[in-house]
Amino acid sequence: MLRDQSEADAQWGLEIMLDGVLQDFTIDDGTDHFAEEKKLHIISMRQGESKKVTLIFTPNIGQKGQKLNLNICTLLNPEYMPADPSQYEFRPNHNLNGGLGASLTMQKAAPQQIKSSTGGIRVSALTKEQKKPYINENVQEANGNPIISNELEQRLILQLYQNTPDEKSTTAPIDGQVNLTVCCFGKPGTYRISLYVNHKLLPVFNGESYLDVTVKKDQAYQQTVSIETNGLPDKNHIYAVAVPIRESDSSGMWYLEKTPTKLLIK
Repeated sequence: MLRDQSEADAQWGLEIMLDGVLQDFTIDDGTDHFAEEKKLHIISMRQGESKKVTLIFTPNIGQKGQKLNLNICTLLNPEYMPADPSQYEFRPNHNLNGGLGASLTMQKAAPQQIKSSTGGIRVSALTKEQKKPYINENVQEANGNPIISNELEQRLILQLYQNTPDEKSTTAPIDGQVNLTVCCFGKPGTYRISLYVNHKLLPVFNGESYLDVTVKKDQAYQQTVSIETNGLPDKNHIYAVAVPIRESDSSGMWYLEKTPTKLLIK
């Protein structure tokens, strides 16, 4: 069931991920509007409207008997783009909600197997400067002792940037390549990372569309990726997504992490 809970009419993008791998799927809503297989379907909904739909897909990963993490994701207003440069600092609010996840057990092997890259990752010790924004010692117990809240123990921090992690937009040559850094650190575990321009998955990790990273405590992981800008529009959305794989937390749940959508400006 889809329900629009925004404060106005909105577009919602729908995606399906298995262990962080995007799936081609169709939507049965009683019409043939969504009969074409796509990785992203966009549905327009009025404020407060509800729709009941069925999602149909054939998994593109997994062996018989294997249990995979399933996320049905919603992406808010995927087609929104700021109109002019004065609005670029107000980045699109492409909130990606992967729900709480569920498990899917494969009844037979997938007809194809998607590969992930694991090479080219630079590992370094996490610096105090990198940790500082995620550690809060301001909360006080009744006896006056500080309570240290460490966000790095609770979730993965995922970053995508050209020069600094807090930049709002990225500039690119009109024809050529732009180099970006994908960086992650925080909650230990194995994660599958993917990168998107205009919501399209790009094979930027040594020719593959996915990068698998095993994160350890107090370590940062970086990889430089190159994006071909020839043929892109003047303004583009760009972001990265990370999904924990092969495990969940103590509650049996797992969550997606997405970088804020930035603008790739030519």
